Amino acid sequence: RTSPFITLLKQTTPSTSTLFALVGLMLVENLFSLFSPWLAGQLSEVLLHGSAELPLSYRQILLTWLGLILVQTGLSYYSRVISGVTSEQMVIKLRNKLYSHLQSLPVMFFHEQKHGQILSLLSYDTSVIGTFVSSTLIGFIPHLVTALGAVVCMYLIDPLVACLSTLLIPLFVLITKILGRRIRPLSQDLMQQYAATFSIA
Repeated sequence: RTSPFITLLKQTTPSTSTLFALVGLMLVENLFSLFSPWLAGQLSEVLLHGSAELPLSYRQILLTWLGLILVQTGLSYYSRVISGVTSEQMVIKLRNKLYSHLQSLPVMFFHEQKHGQILSLLSYDTSVIGTFVSSTLIGFIPHLVTALGAVVCMYLIDPLVACLSTLLIPLFVLITKILGRRIRPLSQDLMQQYAATFSIA
């Protein structure tokens, strides 16, 4: 039996071309972010010691760094635009399906449910799902590649620091999971308050 989460993803996931475009933009943007510290180190080497691995002057390195930042900013802006448009398209699609499903339910269902909860489901919950799919879920692969690239860069600089940082990752995941469990009731309270606001309106 297919889980509800997989069924929801199938109904809301955008087209393959949009997915590849978003993942590609995020991946290139994150890879560019790995070059910024390296260029900063090269600039420091030139200013402090007069030479670096790059056969460039400090002005050329500075201009290259500035160009990299400008390109990264442009990629970030473009990916955010596509992500926002994709999120809204998914929300519209999901709301239409949900509204059609609500229309097919018996009248007794609406008597048993609070009107604020149904309105919250159509507005707040669908927006959260759209943001999760278009940003968090799609950005998982680019962020994972960035994390691996950062570990490789640290290993090339200092293997001991890279190994210690890698060993701390499970601890960070455990702390995040514990904090997530404590925040979950607050999120549920927020949803209830949001539904109560709609019922008052």
